Amino acid sequence: MSGEAPVVTLVGNEASRLIVALERLAAPDAPPFTLVGGLAVLARLARPYRVTTDLDAVTLGPERDDFLEVIMGPGVRPGTGAGEGNRLYIDDVKVDIIATGVIDLEGFDLLPEKQALFALAHHWAMTTSTLLSIADDTGAMATCLVATPAALVAMKLHALQDRRAERPEKIVSDSRDLYFLLESFDRDGSI
Repeated sequence: MSGEAPVVTLVGNEASRLIVALERLAAPDAPPFTLVGGLAVLARLARPYRVTTDLDAVTLGPERDDFLEVIMGPGVRPGTGAGEGNRLYIDDVKVDIIATGVIDLEGFDLLPEKQALFALAHHWAMTTSTLLSIADDTGAMATCLVATPAALVAMKLHALQDRRAERPEKIVSDSRDLYFLLESFDRDGSI
């Protein structure tokens, strides 16, 4: 990636594990993606106030196999279970590749509301993301595009609407993320 990116340092074993995996995912010849999800929230807040154990990468179209062609090597494997068609693992860090495709607003109003919010929020995250370097205290560092706070809020609002009853802990986590994002970045009402 070209250009100087601001550096955020996160400390802790789990953060280090994710940063090392993210560094491999963001290989120079890997398909373009935007980091979203828990690590993106923690990086934007510049403090690991909660644990996250996976990576979420939004793309315009490249899917898991496009990444595997570039980063395949020791410790990298595709997801093979049910529902893991667009998932890969890097040293046992789960990486979800979320391919949104190009958004066509014609007929978009025909989509169910939750599906439309998901697609628009993730697409917006890609189009507004900025370069950020995420480091740990051991020297590991990954530089990639990271969703802006406003896009993270949009995605978390969708997640709150769409969470399954069997994962109530995620509702709490998403709500806390929303609170901290708004507390930190919405002082002027721009979010």
